[in-house]
Amino acid sequence: MANYRLVESTLDNGLTVFVVHDPSATLVSARTYVRAGAISEGECLGQGLSHFLEHLTAGGPTRQRSESEYKRLLSLLGGNYNAYTTTDHTCYYINTIPEKAETAVEILSEWMFDNQFTLTEFDREREVITREIEKNNAELGRVFYQLCQSHYYQTHPMRYPVIGYLENFRKTTFEQLKSYYNRYYVASNMILVVGGPMDPDQVMPWIRHHFGRAPSVAPPIHLFTEEPRPFAGRELEKEWETSTAYLSLRFSTIDLFSDDLYALDLLDFMLTNGDESIMYRDIVEDQQLAYSISSSSYSPSVTTGYFDFTLELDPPHLEAAKARVLHHLANIRDGKISADRVDRAKKQKLSEDVFSITTIEDTTSRIGQGYLYAQTPHFYDHYVANFKSVTVDDVVRVARRYFDPDRMIVSLLSPRKTTEATPGVTVYTPSGRQIPQLHRLKNGVRVLLFTESSYPRVYARTYMVGGVRAETAETNGLGYVMADLLATGTDDMSKADISRMIEDRGADISGGIGNNTIFHTMECLSEDFKTLFPLYAKTLLRARFDPSELAETQRQVLKYISQRKDDWYRYALYQFKQSFFMGNPYGFATSGEADVIRRITPEVLDNYKAQHLDPEKMVVALFGDIDADAALAMAEQEFGGIQPPVGSLQISPIRLMHKAPAMHHLTIEQDVAAVFTAFDGERFEKSADATRLDLVNTVLTGMNYPSGRLFHLLRDEGLVYLVHGVNFLGIEPGYFLIYALTSDPHQQRVQEIVASQIQSVSQTTISTEEFDQAIAQMRFHFKDRLASLESLATTAAIDELFDRGFDHYLKRESEIDHLNIKDVLEYAQRYLVNPQTYWFNKRR
Repeated sequence: MANYRLVESTLDNGLTVFVVHDPSATLVSARTYVRAGAISEGECLGQGLSHFLEHLTAGGPTRQRSESEYKRLLSLLGGNYNAYTTTDHTCYYINTIPEKAETAVEILSEWMFDNQFTLTEFDREREVITREIEKNNAELGRVFYQLCQSHYYQTHPMRYPVIGYLENFRKTTFEQLKSYYNRYYVASNMILVVGGPMDPDQVMPWIRHHFGRAPSVAPPIHLFTEEPRPFAGRELEKEWETSTAYLSLRFSTIDLFSDDLYALDLLDFMLTNGDESIMYRDIVEDQQLAYSISSSSYSPSVTTGYFDFTLELDPPHLEAAKARVLHHLANIRDGKISADRVDRAKKQKLSEDVFSITTIEDTTSRIGQGYLYAQTPHFYDHYVANFKSVTVDDVVRVARRYFDPDRMIVSLLSPRKTTEATPGVTVYTPSGRQIPQLHRLKNGVRVLLFTESSYPRVYARTYMVGGVRAETAETNGLGYVMADLLATGTDDMSKADISRMIEDRGADISGGIGNNTIFHTMECLSEDFKTLFPLYAKTLLRARFDPSELAETQRQVLKYISQRKDDWYRYALYQFKQSFFMGNPYGFATSGEADVIRRITPEVLDNYKAQHLDPEKMVVALFGDIDADAALAMAEQEFGGIQPPVGSLQISPIRLMHKAPAMHHLTIEQDVAAVFTAFDGERFEKSADATRLDLVNTVLTGMNYPSGRLFHLLRDEGLVYLVHGVNFLGIEPGYFLIYALTSDPHQQRVQEIVASQIQSVSQTTISTEEFDQAIAQMRFHFKDRLASLESLATTAAIDELFDRGFDHYLKRESEIDHLNIKDVLEYAQRYLVNPQTYWFNKRR
């Protein structure tokens, strides 16, 4: 189905190599997989050696180059490199342009075989990872996941966190890491995947030259304890700083190589995937026992896996929700499942597979992981194909075999009993592609068409002017609720009717809201586009807001609002924007406020939607495997009849600018600290100035990738795990923000370093080397932003909606070409004034 050619080879030293030739790719992705993860650490289990080594290997010194040389070289490649560690492997990757592909391969080979980290790097990264562990210990999702893992796995090392336990991690020695590197980082223990538009005959000589020089060494032996099936059920509860409870119900199942893999994964789709899935419909919507339910059929290659149900709910509903899960499982075991359900799940699985591959990076990743886990690069193709043979009998059989309530593992993360309720809220303790075509319908609606036939899918998105910027304190949250309800009813279809049409085809239709827009999205297989596009249009243009569906959305949104404090970044950003924008709508939360949400009625939503359906302020983007003429005709039929609204949308916000520096002290609930430094930013319309601000940001914090002065300075001192810059553009001036996650003792030092570097770029011309590195990162970033169908559609549609022109993205490279070294100094002086500094600390 995919439009690429795959060449496989094994070097004399045992390295497995795959080269992916995709003529349509505009970038190159090179990835090395090392069979070394958290479960490989032997007597050092729980120390996080694999993750520690990842920090020292990616970009660290080698026999060929110093750390600073790699920083410079990687920046010139575009700066998009990284690494990650899992339970069973570590992956290093570099994405770049085709002209730099051999350099990427060369760098990866040096990291894999020539690492020369010293005590200096060891001590520095130990501090960085200490901050990372502290951050993880403050994140609800990670805490809950680790609780479930350590409770389920009693003997297998899958129970240990990849990053390690803090006390164990601190015991790690320099010699242990060196020994671990020498043992596991050998060619026979690795997989290399290189994908892009280059011919494999061009790529293989590079690989043999750079990777083939490593000696032939036997791979390490991987021995793991088998996790036994539970003899009886177990229950574990942990209290934490959360507003709602998180419940996991796990059943012991299979490893990757079992024939039951496909039926179990199909059950996952049937039970909780989509609004019309068996358990979601009953437990979340009809019974309202939970805010969400999801399931996961996890089948690792190294031991027994599990089937997990995760629910977010209020504590009084725990037992009732658990009973409903078991009730539905009993029905499956009794054969109460239809063939239609099975067929729909098959279609959903196929759709998921198609939708998951959008870039060459996705393709190389699935090939590498397929071979890593199943010893075949075509694993995912076989995987999807095998779903065709799953029957109702197979589903019933696996349900009977594995869903034994007497052996269920229950893990619960519950609110602390002393947590106070929030007043009024019930809580408990790439540019190389062809250019899109623009057409304007007779009523003014603009239609963007883009044909891309590499994969049989279509991405549709309709943008309308509005969003948070069009709200007031009295209406904040209307857009969020309306967007959520768009696919829940029309004048002649119920939510169940709509959901069945969507989910039977493995598609998705949903609404959303941004700072300046309301949007409506559909993703479907190309064979279903003709059938689903009229439904997509109807759910927007003829939406009906049923009172019962509105009540459910209000319940969910109120829960979401009550959880703002559960995530440090979400709550810090919420408080920052309120303070920084001083009453301007950009300071509002996208999800709104509880008192507004409670007052919303269907009539209010009808009026709100009608104001947004202005054909002169609407863009419909249809991207993917389409017949352009047929798609335009369909757009004319569905959207050509929209008439201008009777009452136009009123948008007249005032944006006050900051006249002097200010310091703000705010609180978060987690035991971490953060420093935000913000400045008044630029308007969306001033694209060239915004590009120059991006240059300033890239010099200071990197262009969306770990780089820049502050990244290196703060991490070199072990002060932060995370530092990032944001250049947010608005219709009114946005903000330029630098934020860092640290701990209380380091907050002052972090602020001093941030302030000193802002002062430095405002007073001194940067070096030619810094400028060249920043330009290379920006070039790669703007190509990368357009690498997927979705991002290209979004960029082109928003630019057209706000009159920059749908092809404005083509001008971004020209804007970068016109940047010069003095722009950093000039624009830092112009914009980085009157800093608004925010310190966030745990509430004491």
